[in-house]
Amino acid sequence: MITLTVNEILTAILLIAATAALVFLIIVLVRLLPGMKKLSSILDNVEAITENAKPTVDKVNGILEDVSSVTEATKTGVEGAANLVDNVSDSFSDVFGILSGNRSKVTAATNLINAFVGLTGVMAGRRKSARARAKAAATAEPETGTTRKASRKKS
Repeated sequence: MITLTVNEILTAILLIAATAALVFLIIVLVRLLPGMKKLSSILDNVEAITENAKPTVDKVNGILEDVSSVTEATKTGVEGAANLVDNVSDSFSDVFGILSGNRSKVTAATNLINAFVGLTGVMAGRRKSARARAKAAATAEPETGTTRKASRKKS
């Protein structure tokens, strides 16, 4: 008869459980091995990507510094333009304040300017009509073979 002690039974159960765990671990590692190879190649690609990205990041930092200087210059220009607009506005307010007290002088100056503009328009209209008459006369006289100037010189 075979006699087994409790200690021997527990040791046998532990050996069977350890063997089953070892077999399970081997199966898991075999299934993970292709994934780990892919992960290794991905990590190699990530390393290459980060090496390639470093110059790009440096360029982006340079561009951001340029953008910062351009925005600073733009800010300065806009502030200068705002000051200029304020000064012009103040000047116009001063001029119109002075002129509003002298309305009769402003009205007289405006009438004088309007008369001058009207006179220049009349003169320009006369010049245009004189040119049109001269052109019409020049196109009507070629049948005689003489021009207007030539016929005047003969007389």
